[in-house]
Amino acid sequence: MEKEIQIEKELENKRKLSKEVKDDINKKVFTNLDFSILYMMLMISINILYLNIDLPEFITGVKLFSVLSIVVTVAVFEAAYRKENIEIMFYGIELLIFSIIVMYIPYIYIYLEDKIRQIFMLTPVFFAIYYVAKSIFITLKLSIDYRNNISDVKEIVKDEENSSYLDEESTKIIKEVNAIEAAKKEERKIIKEAKKKQKQNEEKLETKKVKSSTKSKNELSTLEDNKQASKKVNKTKKETSKNKTSKKNKEKKMIKSMTGFGRGKYENEGRTYTIEIKAVNHKYSDISIKMPRFFNSLEDAIRKKISSVISRGKIDVYITFENYSAKGTNIRLNKELAKTYIDELKALAEETGIQNNINVMEL
Repeated sequence: MEKEIQIEKELENKRKLSKEVKDDINKKVFTNLDFSILYMMLMISINILYLNIDLPEFITGVKLFSVLSIVVTVAVFEAAYRKENIEIMFYGIELLIFSIIVMYIPYIYIYLEDKIRQIFMLTPVFFAIYYVAKSIFITLKLSIDYRNNISDVKEIVKDEENSSYLDEESTKIIKEVNAIEAAKKEERKIIKEAKKKQKQNEEKLETKKVKSSTKSKNELSTLEDNKQASKKVNKTKKETSKNKTSKKNKEKKMIKSMTGFGRGKYENEGRTYTIEIKAVNHKYSDISIKMPRFFNSLEDAIRKKISSVISRGKIDVYITFENYSAKGTNIRLNKELAKTYIDELKALAEETGIQNNINVMEL
């Protein structure tokens, strides 16, 4: 009996709503009531304006207010999407419905019957009823969810019945664990003693090795000194030979990177070829060539020539060609076209009375 009484007391205490749950319910209810009051005041103010202002001014004012409310709904939906909050999304839906109602107010007040208009003027009351019902639904839902999370009486009784059996089993397990821990401690002591003996034996062997190694090291050091001396002699010989060969091969070596400008000019039989090269340091080889079209067949050869000399860099090549020689210049006259021009000019002179003084040189 005492256990049952304790269980009933525990359940009664658990079924009572906590302060956190009460604060959450009050916060949500008061926010909904605030929204209901706001919507009621707005609708009442719209009805008052309809009765006291001219229709054109009323229509323009309602349109502007509906546009503003739609902008606010878009902002509310965006905030709900970013925060992933369903509660804010419901507020956005309610505001969207309100803005649609406001948008259709001029049409309802002007074109529909008086009965429908009077019913529509009662929308503030409908908003109040909706928000009161919503707040009641929120309080019921949150309280039910809280109580569903509480365990039933049967589960509590089972826990109490099984607690004695579990206590006996737990004592047995604790004894077994203590025995295992004692055995492990003894094993650790034996392992530590064995490791100490191994270290002592290893230290003795190392001292013997050190004594024997010192003798061998002295012999090896003399041999190494001789080898190093021979290596130094060979290095000096190689360096002298390299310096001699490097002076000869400096001109043949490929340029690794460069920044500069070069210009060359070649003239032959009235033809002048000018080539300008601009180079800037770059990680990779980037060659751009600008030249007349009739030299396009030589572009690949020019690129290969430049890349064989310059390995990397941004290189701009400009090639110009000027031809002042008479070789290869053939002039062909389109005689038929010239005759048609002469015939047309003569006909024009006869029609207009202009003097016909056409010379070959003028043509």
